[in-house]
Amino acid sequence: MTRIAVNPVSLPLPDGPAFSMDLELLRTFVEVYRCRHFGKAADRLYITQSAVSARIRQLENMLGCQLLLRERKQVHPTADGERFLPHAENLLKQWERVRRDMTESAQGGPSLRIGATPALWEAKVLDWLERFQRNHSSLRVRAASRDTQLLMPRLVEGALDLVLQFDPPRTEGVEHRVLGRLNLVLASAQPETSLADALGEAYVAVDWGGGFAAFQAELVERFTLTLDTAQLALGWLRRRGGAAYLPQEIAARENLFPVAGAPEFSREIHAVWRTPEEQRDLIEKFLQVAAESGKAQ
Repeated sequence: MTRIAVNPVSLPLPDGPAFSMDLELLRTFVEVYRCRHFGKAADRLYITQSAVSARIRQLENMLGCQLLLRERKQVHPTADGERFLPHAENLLKQWERVRRDMTESAQGGPSLRIGATPALWEAKVLDWLERFQRNHSSLRVRAASRDTQLLMPRLVEGALDLVLQFDPPRTEGVEHRVLGRLNLVLASAQPETSLADALGEAYVAVDWGGGFAAFQAELVERFTLTLDTAQLALGWLRRRGGAAYLPQEIAARENLFPVAGAPEFSREIHAVWRTPEEQRDLIEKFLQVAAESGKAQ
């Protein structure tokens, strides 16, 4: 994939000379303006609050005016801040259009760029992508597997069209939809494993996110092995035996044995996008395939 440098770029203001500006400064200002809080903006941008403050100071120094007033725990835009907002939003939109146009030109046409966590790729998304490509074999798809804190910034900056994750987005200015659920069951490599044995020394923890971690803590007193993905857990169970919480479909496909009496855990799958209008049709087609796949299972 052709990568285009984004920092810095030359941005002309209507009544002033061109100057060099980091696009991240613009994104940070727009996010603070929207939520009126430095801490919330930091969460939504997946950076630290001190980084947000530093970026706003740098932007104000470059423009030679104060954009935001800090009053106790709230932030309010100044008159200059209100005036600058539409310029910042327009410049970010223009850059997204430029980036997409140049990328598509280099690669020979439209594409769909999808990001998801490793756990979701294994459990659901790879199957959805396979079904999608059966009906859209000529469309180029680029897939990215990252943690959520790495995926969302790429979506915001326009490097991804669609992100699939477990939690609702914290970022403003994105659309999202609950696409389905991931059902996790406690499965064992050995038949007729008791619940006590399954949750004992042979238990293997799999990282299914923060919500699952709290659920797991109430069930298991102590475990010594945590694995990032379902595939690692499957490999371990084949080699050493034991039990782990795995997606229901994977446990059945791999002929693992459900542990009687074990509580199940379910997580929502959220589709998140922030994209130019011309990509909406492709995104909707992919989401439709995913929804139909869930009904068929």
